[in-house]
This record gives sequence, structure tokens and C-alpha cells, in this order.
Amino acid sequence: MAAELGLPLIDLHALSIAHANAIGAEAYEKYEPRTEKGIDHTHLNSLGSREVSKLVVDELVRVVPELADQFILP
Repeated sequence: MAAELGLPLIDLHALSIAHANAIGAEAYEKYEPRTEKGIDHTHLNSLGSREVSKLVVDELVRVVPELADQFILP
């Protein structure tokens, strides 16, 4: 749909899977909240949220470079 409309696309699903695969399942566990039933593999804790937000900002700046000055990048 984004391609049809000529809009930028951030494929967060693909980005997050690539990130998880790059760091490995054991390392990724630090991003997952713990519940009384164990690890919640479908949500993120605050650390995970910060990491994924970095993925979003990096990709947003990549696909819409003119937005780069709107973010404080490391």
C-alpha cells in the first residue's frame, strides 16, 4: 500500500525480527517483561521499548532523511 501511494514505509516487524536474530534469543530476553506466568514474548519492557524506538528512529531517518534534524541521534 505504501508503494502504491508513494509513501515511506517502516517495516517494524522485519526490523524487530532482524534485531532479535542479530543479538540472539538469550540476549533478547532482557527486553521482554516477566510475569507471574514467565516471560512475555509478545510485549516489551521499558528497556525493550527504548531499543525498538531506536530502530524506528534510525529507519525513519533512513526513509525520510529530511526528518533527521527532528531527532537527537547518538
